[in-house]
Amino acid sequence: KVATRGADNAWEGTISQIDADHAYWVQTSAFTSIKTLINVHDPATNLATIPVVAGWNLVPVVDLAQTAPPTQAQLAANSHGFTAAAYFSSLTWTVAYGFDTQANTWRKITSTTGDNIGQGKGYWVWATKAGELVP
Repeated sequence: KVATRGADNAWEGTISQIDADHAYWVQTSAFTSIKTLINVHDPATNLATIPVVAGWNLVPVVDLAQTAPPTQAQLAANSHGFTAAAYFSSLTWTVAYGFDTQANTWRKITSTTGDNIGQGKGYWVWATKAGELVP
């Protein structure tokens, strides 16, 4: 799904709603903070599951405990967030990539290497078969 700003500054494309069940790539030509208001999952009534296809999937990290998102430094130190092996355990996957906006670099993550992954972030995950991510 894609949405872009048209000539009249209105959104055009196939995204009709932004929600916590998807990850989003936002590209801008300006260095401006972007804030969003996304409804949070209520784990007591709505257990999150995210369908994935074989191949690349952009998926969010859903934290059912709803703790504060970690900083990139905390993820790199593996002191906060989740290990990729634990979070993606319901999938058959080989590699994930996260983008560090502060360093403007991609981080390669496997089940045994790389930074932890953190809530409030999205990751490109290569799934070798279709399945369902169960946070």
